[in-house]
Amino acid sequence: MAKVSAKEQGAMSAAGVFKAIDNVLKKPGCGCSGSLDYMEQSSWLLFLRYYYSDIQRWLYAA
Repeated sequence: MAKVSAKEQGAMSAAGVFKAIDNVLKKPGCGCSGSLDYMEQSSWLLFLRYYYSDIQRWLYAA
């Protein structure tokens, strides 16, 4: 995943996050062979994206 500044990360909408995930998962060799793989991978990436933003927020608050 490309590094995104905190300002850009806060401004990124949910639609933008899903579009970024789609772009990653549509690349050849990503490991998604069907719709179930796509759903699993996209939910995992979405979780990691928001978890990372929470960690960044906690670090900046400390």
